[in-house]
Amino acid sequence: MITAVLSVVHSANAKVAKSAVQTPPEGSGFDTFEFWLPERRPSGQLLAASFNPPIEAFAARQVQTGYARPFIQSNAWVADPKDSAPVIELRWNAPQAIRKVDLFFDVDYDHAMESVQYGHYDNAMPFCVKAFQIKDDQGKVLCTVPDNHQAMCRICFDEPAATTSLRIEILETREAPAALFAVRCYE
Repeated sequence: MITAVLSVVHSANAKVAKSAVQTPPEGSGFDTFEFWLPERRPSGQLLAASFNPPIEAFAARQVQTGYARPFIQSNAWVADPKDSAPVIELRWNAPQAIRKVDLFFDVDYDHAMESVQYGHYDNAMPFCVKAFQIKDDQGKVLCTVPDNHQAMCRICFDEPAATTSLRIEILETREAPAALFAVRCYE
């Protein structure tokens, strides 16, 4: 599993259509089209591939694109799967007074959890970072979130943090490598 990468199969969702090809009524003005859908977990798998040198689609700068989900490109930082303590750091030339931080995690938008009427394989989204902490430029822990499950996690400090950097340390993931779509800081 990799954030912002989706494999699809030529099939139909039985809740929507009986066939993998949609044929509209004669004279309706709509074209015939095929259904290409992501296969649901636990069966859905990504193709195996490796690139040398690695592609830059998941570099830290991706959190600066302004998008909080995949759109045209990954728009996500993804930690090296072998990194047991991934970190992403934001730096400024002068101290910033930061009162609020919004973090946008991957909750696998292409496989949203259905309502209880349909059931779901996962009890938590495997792409979503479970635990993290944020530190300032002196290494002071500004917050720790031990059991995150949200796509957008808003952290509000009682007093503004005057710092030249914020260090976001991923403490625990679920099944997938740590990923982050966006970080937004406010005074």
